[in-house]
Amino acid sequence: MKLFGHEAMSRTAIAQFVDGLPPNLKFIEPFLAEDIVHHSLNRDVLDVFGGHWSDAGQRHHFMRAANETEHQAYRNGLTWIEKNGREAAGSLRRLYAHGTTRNFNAGHIAGPLGYAFHALQDSYAPMHVTRKTVGTDHIITKIHVYTQQDSAVHGASDICASKNLDTPLNQDAIAACREFTKMVVVASLERTDPGYLARWTSLWRTFVSMFLREQLAFPAR
Repeated sequence: MKLFGHEAMSRTAIAQFVDGLPPNLKFIEPFLAEDIVHHSLNRDVLDVFGGHWSDAGQRHHFMRAANETEHQAYRNGLTWIEKNGREAAGSLRRLYAHGTTRNFNAGHIAGPLGYAFHALQDSYAPMHVTRKTVGTDHIITKIHVYTQQDSAVHGASDICASKNLDTPLNQDAIAACREFTKMVVVASLERTDPGYLARWTSLWRTFVSMFLREQLAFPAR
């Protein structure tokens, strides 16, 4: 996905999320908005020197290394998104414990959330992932290999989100980012560690079933 696509989607998702924040949570707004947009864009900048070509870097963009099966790439993509969401939720919990927003680094929340946004949005980009439409769902059926594509075609063919956010696929990608942010915030409100882990696990499973369902053609191994 092109950079302006990530910017438009991230900005829209965060605006929708912030609009629905209850008054007692409005204080976290400065840790989200523009910083998440910045970090969702910055993932491509961080990977520009080798990341897009490295095997390990493919999960950042929900793509597949040539030596991976689609199921392995799918699991790696999910692990990357989940890890960053859990990190953001943990930082929010520390913010609550800190008792004040003063001297708290917004990047500890917005950084991992932005990286998760980037991978989520890429999972809806046709040159990264093929999804089939079943009713109102967009189900993952193929994960593409970056090194087997012409890079010029890859860039030219990605979702041009800033020009048309209203397609069903783009709207689902925006909703995925909005609901992921909501999941991070809801999980972070759990006070006890066991309660937090249980809530996070439950919310993550629900999220995957809604936005990251797969029907990959080849058997898992």
